[in-house]
Amino acid sequence: MELKLKFASLQKRLAKLGFTNWECIVEEDVYKGSPYVYCLFIRFILVVYPEKSRAFLQTYPFFIIEEDDAKLASSVLRLLRLEYNYTSPITAVQFMRRQFASAKISICLFLLDSLEEKKELTFPRQTRPRVKAITMERPEQLIQDRREALNAIPRS
Repeated sequence: MELKLKFASLQKRLAKLGFTNWECIVEEDVYKGSPYVYCLFIRFILVVYPEKSRAFLQTYPFFIIEEDDAKLASSVLRLLRLEYNYTSPITAVQFMRRQFASAKISICLFLLDSLEEKKELTFPRQTRPRVKAITMERPEQLIQDRREALNAIPRS
């Protein structure tokens, strides 16, 4: 039931943007997670936002739209990770299997949300602070603070 609700939401948003290739899609393929269907959705979403797609193509040399579905899935998942810090519930290899429909719908919805809301594009991850570096420094700082507090205790 949850899958049908998520797809209904995606279907409504795609129709609102002008998606008309519904005759190319079988409902069974949607619910079984056919990669062809979801790559068709992703290509449409990227075509609807040409300025942002163009910026992605100029910024990321790996980004591919008009190749085979496996390369598209791989490049879009990588783009979402680098540009939006999105952690995909599935890998590109899993995306190409005829499974994981709910995860694929989530990816399409996230792509739609990101392209609709994001006004300015950020650039590759190297220009942004790394989250891992921040989280790794915190335990060391806590340990140092604890050592200083223990050393400050008067000893008998």
